[in-house]
Amino acid sequence: MTQAQVGHSKIFVRPLGYRRFGPFTALVDARGWMRVLFRVQADPDNPRVRPQEAWQALLKALPHNATVRFLLSWWPEEAQRLAFVEHARTWPEQDHPERKKLYEALLDTAVHTPLPFDRTLILEFSLPPQEQQAQWLLGIPELLAGYGLTCTPVSPEGVEKLAERVFNPEV
Repeated sequence: MTQAQVGHSKIFVRPLGYRRFGPFTALVDARGWMRVLFRVQADPDNPRVRPQEAWQALLKALPHNATVRFLLSWWPEEAQRLAFVEHARTWPEQDHPERKKLYEALLDTAVHTPLPFDRTLILEFSLPPQEQQAQWLLGIPELLAGYGLTCTPVSPEGVEKLAERVFNPEV
């Protein structure tokens, strides 16, 4: 390895845009490799959740010359709040004035309070731009589901929000 290669990180931090990679939208790095991110979640009350075994299985299944990074980040839980607000809007009309004020205050708080952030695990896969590599990624959610984990691809908008959160110290 030459001296110029030691500490070289440009391939990790300078993306060249997005491209379709099988059914995924991948971030293209400086080498032309595809970087696909997945958000991993688990129900802490589920006794089937076995993350250590899941990581062992994932690393055993990782294709030759592919890499995976485990990123721990804080992620806003907007979907849960929106689901609650939509559900609350289906409640019957409040006939008592005080109950109506309470209901309106509850909705106002749910809509306008800053989002809570949960610790979230992001898996970043970096793979050569070959179709069989994209096909391998299709099995990741199923593999992790066997250990009680849910795994969903991160959209390009989610990738940008994550980058802003990670690189902006004021967020």
